[in-house]
Amino acid sequence: MDGETRKNPGNGNGNIGLTLRAHGALEDARAAAASHYPDLFAVPARTAIEPAISFRALMRWKRTILGVTAALAFILMAGIWTMVEPQYSSTAVIRVASSVPRVLYKTEDNGTVPLFNAYINTQVSVIQSPEVLSRVFDREDVRATEWFGSSNASSGDVSRLIDRLARQLSVTLRRGTELVDIAVETRRPQDAAVIVNAVAEEYKEFWDEMQSESERQRLSALRDQLTSVQDRIKELFEHKFALAEQMGTTLHEEVRTQMLNDLRGKRAALEMMREERQLRELERANPDQPAGATQDRIDADMMDAIRLANVPMEVQTDATWLRYQEDYVVAKKRLDLAKRQFGEAHPSLQSAIADLDQARRMLRLTEQRLGLEPYSYVANSKLVEHREAELDDSIAELQTQLADADGRVQDLARTDEMYNEQKLMRKDLMDRLHALETESNAPARISLQSAGLVRLTPSSDRRFLFTACALLVSTAIGLGAGYLRGRTDPKIHEFADINTGVSRDIPFLGQLPRAQNILEMEDDTLLGQAINENIRIIRTMLLQRVAEHSAVVLTSPEPNSGKTSVAVLLARSLAAMGKRVLLVDVDMLHPSVTQLYKASNSAGVRDVLTGKATDDEAIMESELPNLHVLPIGKRGSTPDHDILARSSFGEALERWKSGYDMVLLDSPPVLSMADARITAAHADGTVMVLRSSGSNREDAVEAFTTLSNAGARLLGTLLVGVNRGSAYYPYYYQQRSLQAAEMLA
Repeated sequence: MDGETRKNPGNGNGNIGLTLRAHGALEDARAAAASHYPDLFAVPARTAIEPAISFRALMRWKRTILGVTAALAFILMAGIWTMVEPQYSSTAVIRVASSVPRVLYKTEDNGTVPLFNAYINTQVSVIQSPEVLSRVFDREDVRATEWFGSSNASSGDVSRLIDRLARQLSVTLRRGTELVDIAVETRRPQDAAVIVNAVAEEYKEFWDEMQSESERQRLSALRDQLTSVQDRIKELFEHKFALAEQMGTTLHEEVRTQMLNDLRGKRAALEMMREERQLRELERANPDQPAGATQDRIDADMMDAIRLANVPMEVQTDATWLRYQEDYVVAKKRLDLAKRQFGEAHPSLQSAIADLDQARRMLRLTEQRLGLEPYSYVANSKLVEHREAELDDSIAELQTQLADADGRVQDLARTDEMYNEQKLMRKDLMDRLHALETESNAPARISLQSAGLVRLTPSSDRRFLFTACALLVSTAIGLGAGYLRGRTDPKIHEFADINTGVSRDIPFLGQLPRAQNILEMEDDTLLGQAINENIRIIRTMLLQRVAEHSAVVLTSPEPNSGKTSVAVLLARSLAAMGKRVLLVDVDMLHPSVTQLYKASNSAGVRDVLTGKATDDEAIMESELPNLHVLPIGKRGSTPDHDILARSSFGEALERWKSGYDMVLLDSPPVLSMADARITAAHADGTVMVLRSSGSNREDAVEAFTTLSNAGARLLGTLLVGVNRGSAYYPYYYQQRSLQAAEMLA
């Protein structure tokens, strides 16, 4: 309705001139209003707002998606079916059979021979080798094929042909068999058969020529090397045997261990004698001290060991001495156990000490009876010195023998290591020689099991796969185009787009469907019912946010948003429910309400604010009893763009509020005129009207910010011109469908 009623009456030239004069005076109006309300004109910085893309929003651009997908799919499929050709294959079968079944065949006795498996796998690589493939291009039947002619290779340049054939040639071994499949794909079925048969035949000829003089020379060299290794093994064995004879055993580590044990024993005996000699020298240095006291300071175990070392052999064989010696040892062990278990005053410990003294006395009496004198360091000092000298000599001799044994042991170890290395080398040479002899003398028998046939059915037709890929790619690009268009589209299409980029949630009052002449829509039509019901929803939401005797401003970010139509419909709805409503036109530049009610020459807001008319003279009645309209008024001879910035506007607004239940002010766009900010600051609330697919998102965000800076109270937003598929009014479509069904019945 805004776009249809914004033109001023008069001829075309007069309208153009008036519009130019009005726009020319816009800056003067802003300056004049800013002098009274400096805080209302802070222009916020514009920021690029990116929309949030959902599946529903993406489907908004389904025509773009379908168009891009269809066009791209047609181009790609046309190229695929024009340029891609099907491939035809042919397969020849080669049999690599064993010439010595008892050696190479898998039987119940010997099983599968790994050498034959390795050989047959090697033949797969031989078939694809340049030596075999180069022979193929010497054949006249191959040169006559279309495949050869399309390669554009000269007769002397076959490297490119070999590389091309190697890429297209497939050689596979059938698992568990002796068969090798040779296959090739070409654009003509006849060429595939010719090429694959040529490869099979040339490979067989090449294999027949493989046995050459070079193979025999390799066998001779390996045999000579094996003989040399065997001679070296014989020399090392003889040297090892000689060392074992010198040491008396082949276990060289055993000899060395025995010598070390003897050396440790003699060193321990020597240390014991030296400790005894030190103790006796201590006795001679203290002659006044009883010998028993010195004797008690000597370790008992050491003294017993020295005593036993000086007992003659004939005494050690006496049965009585052996019995008392055993009793003495048992008594010592019992005493040691009692010391660990009991205290010094314990009877068991005292009994163990008495038993040990008794056993010692009986042992000494027995030794005296056998003629053995008590052990004395003075009597045996010369014997000890002689024994020490013998032990020193024995230790020196053992050290010499040990050093000699170490040398022989190291020599024997090196000989063993070299001997084992040569044995491993001999085994490796024998295995290699056996493998070469088997391969050279009787490796296998090559035969052409079946030749390649001409097959008229394509083996691979990638056009269908490429077509499917083209459809997927086209769909993806189409979706991408829709997504890109949605991301770059600055317009608001649904309420979810309104809150994008706004620091706080904006209340949503409702929406109106897209329709022409929305104010003249009949109530009995489907669209008219939907419009009326949505206006009722908006009215209910608005009344929940404002009190009685309130003034509400309806504005928009830019022109042609439908705010005048919403203001008229909302005023009619409020009047229909019994509210006294005053609809005020405060759009100085495009007074759409005034033009709608054909009151361009009537007194109005200008006259009331300048004192030229009273409220009763300016307010006019409408077709509804509770709805009154206050037009813009007559235009004066001087510019009056700052008339709303006067204090008289606020006073007049308070009078209107006291006389009516609701005052609706149809103001100019926020971003075009300063009047919208002024009226919003005076009113009790502001409703922002946006047009679906018409209002710019960044303009809406800037308008919200501008009103917030002006101190206006934003009651909410409503969306005009939404698609009829909205969920806000499907009920009426359903009702009409039910009515039609009843009529048909």
